[in-house]
Amino acid sequence: MRHDLDAPPLTEQQISLVRTAEPRDDGQARNAIGRLTCELPLNTEHLRNAVATTVSACPVLRSSFDLLAGPGPQQILHRQAVCEPSVVDLRTIPADAQTRALDDAVHALAHRPFDLSRAPLLRVAAFHLSDSRFELVVVSHPALIDRRSQRTLLTEIVHGYLALSAGASWHGPVSAAPVPPPLGVSAPRSAVSNEVARWSEDFAGFTAPHARYWITPPGCADEPSPSLAAIREVDLPDDLVKRLVDLANRHKASLPEIILAVHAKAIAVATGRTDIAVGIEHDDEDSPETHPIGVATTTLAAKIKVIPGSWASALTEIRRATEAAAAYSHLSHQRLHRILNVGQLLDTSFVYSETALEAALLEDPAGELSALSVKCGSARSPFDGTLQAEVFHNLATGRIRLRLTAGPGLTPGQLDEVLQLHLRAFEACAADQPLRQGSELLPADHLHLTLREWNGPARPYHLEQPVHHLIEQQVRRTPDEIAVVDSAVSLTYRELNSRANRLAHRLRADGVDVGSVVGVYGRRDAGQLIAFLAVLKAGAAYLPLDPKQPTDRVAGMLSDARVRLMLSDSTYGSAAPSGPWHVLRTDDRAMTEGLPDTDLGPTSCADDLMYVIYTSGSTGQPKGVEVPHRGVANFLQCGVEMFGADRRGGAPVFSSVAFDMVVPNLYVPLLMGQRVCMIDDSLDLFQIAERLRELAPFAFIKLTPGQLDTFAELIPAPEARCLAGMLVVGADAFPVRTLQHWRRLDPATPIVNEYGPTEASVGNTLYWTDGTEQGDLLPIGRPIPNTTMYVLDDHGAPAPIGVPGHLYIGGACVVRGYTNRPDLTDERFVEDHLDQRYGRRMYRTGDIGRWLPTGSLDFLGRIDDQLKIRGYRVAPAEVETAMAQHPAVLEAVVVGVGATRETHALAGYYVTETGLAPEDLRAFLTGILPDYLVPSFLTSISGVPLNRNGKVDRAALPAPGRHRTVRSRRQTAAASPVGQTLEHLWHQAHGSGPEGLDAQVAGTDGDLITSTRLAAAISGEFTIPLALALAATDRSTTFGQLCEELVQADPKGRTVNHSDAPATAASPGSEAQRGQTRR
Repeated sequence: MRHDLDAPPLTEQQISLVRTAEPRDDGQARNAIGRLTCELPLNTEHLRNAVATTVSACPVLRSSFDLLAGPGPQQILHRQAVCEPSVVDLRTIPADAQTRALDDAVHALAHRPFDLSRAPLLRVAAFHLSDSRFELVVVSHPALIDRRSQRTLLTEIVHGYLALSAGASWHGPVSAAPVPPPLGVSAPRSAVSNEVARWSEDFAGFTAPHARYWITPPGCADEPSPSLAAIREVDLPDDLVKRLVDLANRHKASLPEIILAVHAKAIAVATGRTDIAVGIEHDDEDSPETHPIGVATTTLAAKIKVIPGSWASALTEIRRATEAAAAYSHLSHQRLHRILNVGQLLDTSFVYSETALEAALLEDPAGELSALSVKCGSARSPFDGTLQAEVFHNLATGRIRLRLTAGPGLTPGQLDEVLQLHLRAFEACAADQPLRQGSELLPADHLHLTLREWNGPARPYHLEQPVHHLIEQQVRRTPDEIAVVDSAVSLTYRELNSRANRLAHRLRADGVDVGSVVGVYGRRDAGQLIAFLAVLKAGAAYLPLDPKQPTDRVAGMLSDARVRLMLSDSTYGSAAPSGPWHVLRTDDRAMTEGLPDTDLGPTSCADDLMYVIYTSGSTGQPKGVEVPHRGVANFLQCGVEMFGADRRGGAPVFSSVAFDMVVPNLYVPLLMGQRVCMIDDSLDLFQIAERLRELAPFAFIKLTPGQLDTFAELIPAPEARCLAGMLVVGADAFPVRTLQHWRRLDPATPIVNEYGPTEASVGNTLYWTDGTEQGDLLPIGRPIPNTTMYVLDDHGAPAPIGVPGHLYIGGACVVRGYTNRPDLTDERFVEDHLDQRYGRRMYRTGDIGRWLPTGSLDFLGRIDDQLKIRGYRVAPAEVETAMAQHPAVLEAVVVGVGATRETHALAGYYVTETGLAPEDLRAFLTGILPDYLVPSFLTSISGVPLNRNGKVDRAALPAPGRHRTVRSRRQTAAASPVGQTLEHLWHQAHGSGPEGLDAQVAGTDGDLITSTRLAAAISGEFTIPLALALAATDRSTTFGQLCEELVQADPKGRTVNHSDAPATAASPGSEAQRGQTRR
């Protein structure tokens, strides 16, 4: 077959569609599909002739693509091409199963890849449903004809079929056109580079969220369909359409602008974001019925800001965004993908069609087509984004139909929610009702569940009493039970209370009173617990200090808290920092000799401070968190209810007391009449594990995920099962892998994930594991009694279920604020405008989370937990998650290294038992992460170091660089036979060789032509599917990176013949395997 008509260049839009259509991991191509249900008998001969005549009359339909052609990929117009319709007889299948069989057959037909080198890039099939009914299906490559052409093509084939069936002559479509005019780039390369640079600035830092973070219905457990995309359609009521038209007239806006504003608002609510990216395709030709068959439309990538306000302001923003996008209409938005190196840029695709509807398009003068009916979803093409919105405006009737199609990852349940958002937004828009916040569009069940039902229940806890009064009541109930043990002493409740009372009387005599803050700086033993209780009984708050912290840091805390008295002991007293404070040694019995051992009575109330704990601050200086009794009393009584139950054995204290994680281990046992086991702070984790085994069983143990992981290595399975009645894991994100690690030893002990910053009085939410956990991190559960937690958007409105937002905490747990930081206190502690049942203030945590459809909260990370790597924003947690996906990686930590933020590189550390080499892990990461997220340094370590609080000690990680750097690896790859072959192919595609390892695969302007030619050449030379070659050039932004990837794909380093052999264009087994040959 010769191409002796013409060979026009492929436009940028077509090249973009070639890349979009190629199959990826699932092996399925993304082709365009049109379907028409015909209430007519099927005559295969008439159908064959109608299709043949149509193809013969339309040069575009006789096209193939040559991706290796001269200056760029070409569309080859062949003189002849045969498209033989296939006929599938489904008449014998029962009606209830026929629809599914039809959909499955159409799906298989539509997702089979085309061989780009063989014309026609078109398939036609007829599915015989009954003697008087058949379904006509046309599948085409999306770069061959656009969505509107697909409708036209269906129309023309049926016109011919009916004419032939009536015995009339038919000579082909009236809408045939030679080839649509190209929509390519005609400006000089330098001018295009400047345009692309300006365009990319608009989208810098922008990434569309995955579908899993879109609005989700409560209780939803459905999964996205791997085959058939979910579709929802609705006809807008006539009255609503009339009001929308009136609104457009009042605001001097077009109807497409009105509907796009509604769509943008609905998507902003569905994603919880104020900036959304929409790919806009608008059919606005005067004569839609004569739309030429080919690719004559373009997709504009518009970044739209959606903020509360009037619809007039929304329309102003729509005009601004679309006008800005129109300036780049000659460029494919895939250039932005290349330059910004993002997997997905667009949130949605938006299509507005002014048409007489498909059925009306089929009318002929004799009116003989009245028996035809159009199947919903008659013409669909691949689209970028999580969702496609199509609006069909029938100019003849005035009717408007909205069709939503789910993209990859979006479930049918989510699509239902998005449709309802659109309908509510349409009503608000038609009424010209300003939207002050996105929650006005949310269904009532979302608001009721997230603001009420899923929040903490009311409990009649004793919140008006300070914590030490609650302990004194327990002393009276169980005076002779053991209250505290350490390596040297064991004290009953009566003895503990008496010693604390004597010391409290001494403190009062020294001027300690309500409002005082007393430092506690000593060993982790029974004396330390006595000191804490004595300070509380005296009416003051204590400042727990870690003697192993730097002295200057401790002194700074003491000064900031205005401490005038500090309690220490003979071990650390002499090392206490000096300053304007007096030091008392609690183990000096003479200090309290002769003082009464009776309770002091009311010295403080629930709203007075219980303790001040210093946490790290963004300024580099620690900040003091002032914690009143009320919130702690609430948490402790919840602990008694949740952790205590019928369990016995108390709890151990083995973490630093300067960390509020120890609060439940210190005080919950004392409210249950059980023991507190103080474990000496001189012991290492191995010795602590031994001590826990000696003292077990405990009622519960509160510990960090890192500590749980370590103990899983140090405690044998039989003893692990008997260690405690419950494990409460908190103070850090809890990986599912860590849970599974422990569960291999101990499958039955209840394990709870606890979340809560110090500002929420230790903890605020609990999640009870049940063995069904999947993914990377455990959920954090629901708020504890008398507290609330909200997920709010950027404007302080409740976010929908499933959508990430800012975590706020309210209720009895909210602390007073920060010591001597009124500005920061006012910034972080704000009025609770949603629910004041338990308190008037709420705390802005700085964390990001979302409500899961199960009613649990999902922690997603910190707002400020970001680095900049080569100008890109990077969340280390994302890279850690990716590393942990490797089956040989047990734990992973990622840090930024470099002198400044501008010179940061990523260093990854991992624990493995299989000897996983850094280069093997790097190859794995290269397959799932963009280049800038793959750590420059990867180092295997024996274990993740933990600080005294049980959290990852990043400062203790070894210096990176023990292994070859990225650059040296890429230099080696470039010098290999594979690298030399790639250099030859590079020269063919670019016209010159690469200028060093950092030469850009697509140039600095994201050029699709050269990168696509290069991918086609790689496919042929290395005999790999075109889809994989395209994916490689997508992932690899530079020559060096591409060399490295190809070497890893061809580890034997074979020399590839530099020939003009044809290139393979698709995966084995497909019809595209026969070659990417120029014909």
